[in-house]
Amino acid sequence: MMRSIEFISEMTWRGPDYSNLAKKFGEEHSELWLTHGKYIADIEQYQVRQYNDYYSLWYRNQLIAYTSLNDKNIVDDIWVKEEYRGQKIFSKMLWFYKSRLAKNPLFLGKIHSPDMQEVVKGLSRFKKQWHNIKTGQNEPFDIDTLNNFYSSGGSTDWRIMIENTGDFSDWPMFKTGSSYIKEDYTAIIE
Repeated sequence: MMRSIEFISEMTWRGPDYSNLAKKFGEEHSELWLTHGKYIADIEQYQVRQYNDYYSLWYRNQLIAYTSLNDKNIVDDIWVKEEYRGQKIFSKMLWFYKSRLAKNPLFLGKIHSPDMQEVVKGLSRFKKQWHNIKTGQNEPFDIDTLNNFYSSGGSTDWRIMIENTGDFSDWPMFKTGSSYIKEDYTAIIE
């Protein structure tokens, strides 16, 4: 099925590489997040701290990753420390938001860097759809049609929506040592 020009002009913005800006933002805010952020949970060996809409992940007082998560379930401002990339840290954070904070569905922000475009392709344990935030229309997510939903001219009303099903109310927020299966995220996100 051919998509009209109008549809193609309503795509999520394909942004530039923001890795240096994201790293700098994390460096500038890490002290605030560590000292004033509330320790709210564990993701395996990492501590999760929350400061306003920012959730940061820590290992021995070292910032590993951060995202924002607002009250509309929009996940944005995503950064993972370079040495931890490829370890599914962002997927674990998404799983934490869904299973421990009961945030469902989640929506990814409106600008995707080249790194984020690659990450989106690998979020295999989640049901992904394109969602139009104004019309409510959903379109199937397919790697082969990504270019139909990305624009380089500016942001639009299309967002990636991530859903899952299940009741996780008995899954612990903190490491308890009593249920290693429910404290580990690996099997869930692979």
